Amino acid sequence: MCAPPACRAISLVKLVLVALPLALVALAACRSAAPPPAPEPPAVIVEAPPAAAPAPPPAPVVKVTGSSLNVRREPTTRAAVVGKAKRGERLEVLDDGGDWLLVRRAGGTEGWVAARYVARDEPCLPDKATAEVVDTPILSFVEGAPRGTVTVEGEVDPAGKVVRTTVTTNSTGSDAAAVVAAGELERMRFAPPVRRCRPVRFIYVYTRTF
Repeated sequence: MCAPPACRAISLVKLVLVALPLALVALAACRSAAPPPAPEPPAVIVEAPPAAAPAPPPAPVVKVTGSSLNVRREPTTRAAVVGKAKRGERLEVLDDGGDWLLVRRAGGTEGWVAARYVARDEPCLPDKATAEVVDTPILSFVEGAPRGTVTVEGEVDPAGKVVRTTVTTNSTGSDAAAVVAAGELERMRFAPPVRRCRPVRFIYVYTRTF
């Protein structure tokens, strides 16, 4: 049995020994705890720009069928003549009044013409010196064909379709390769060049490597 001061000292040591591990555990838990999540940024409101208005369709066009056609200030034969349109001249239609059409000539003059002396025509396409390929077929392969190239010239009509093919060179020496190359060209479709408002025929040269 210990003296009271000695017993109090021993009890204090036991209390420290019990509390110390608990304090260390609590400190480790505080250190390992994940930091609180950062606050989410405020939502950003983005206003989408208004959709662009679709382009207006091109104005209808008519072509003069008579030898000469009076362009008048008003839709009546009693109105003053402001110009004369020749056969084949293309006129942009601004208003359709049935028997009379309000038109604009290439020079900018506006007036009325009798509808029975004109015929509907397609809008004038802008001149274009080159052609574009709009549809390319899947390439075919000739088993056992020698390596080389085949060059084929194709005549393309105004609708963009190949109407005639001619093999000009064939370094493979294989007739089958020439047939394959010509067939591929025949399946192609084009946007032809345009001259004076109309698509025109052209020659397209196709080179196929085997």
